[in-house]
Amino acid sequence: MEMQTTPRLAWTIAAIAVAVAAASPIAAGARFGSAPTCATSALRLAVSDQGTSGGAFIGIHARAQARCVLAGRATLTILQAGRPARIVGNPLTVRLKGVVVPQESRLVGHAWWFGWCRSRKALSVVVRYRTLTVRGAPRYVPRCDSSSAPSRLVAVR
Repeated sequence: MEMQTTPRLAWTIAAIAVAVAAASPIAAGARFGSAPTCATSALRLAVSDQGTSGGAFIGIHARAQARCVLAGRATLTILQAGRPARIVGNPLTVRLKGVVVPQESRLVGHAWWFGWCRSRKALSVVVRYRTLTVRGAPRYVPRCDSSSAPSRLVAVR
C-alpha cells in the first residue's frame, strides 16, 4: 500500500530540506580541502529530532576541538526497550559530511522516520560512528497514519 503525500506535507518537507541545505557548511562556502580530517578522539556527536506533519526529522550534529572535515558513515538505530524497533530500514546507515568547528554544533547527517503505530514507551535513538556512540530519547515520535502500513526510517542522501 502506497502512502499518499498531501500538498501541505510535501511543502513542509521541501521547506525543511531547503533550510538544511542553506545552513550546510558547503552552502556557506566552507572549503573541505582547507581543513584536516576529524580525529575521532577530538570529535563530539549529538543526536536531535524535530517533528513535522506526521514525521520525525532526526539530525546528527558534530563539534570538534579544531576545524576539521568529517566524512564517513554512521549507523542510526531506533531502539525500543533496548532492542531494534520494528521499523523498515532500522538500523540505517547515514552518510556524515561537513566541516566541523570548535564551540559550534553542525548538522552533519540526518534521516526521516515515518508512521509509528506502536507503543511510544522506552524508545531511544542510538548513533554509532567509528568508536563513538551517542544515545538520546526522541522528543518527537511520528504519528500513526495507518496501522496497516509499516513504520519507515529513511536516509537523506
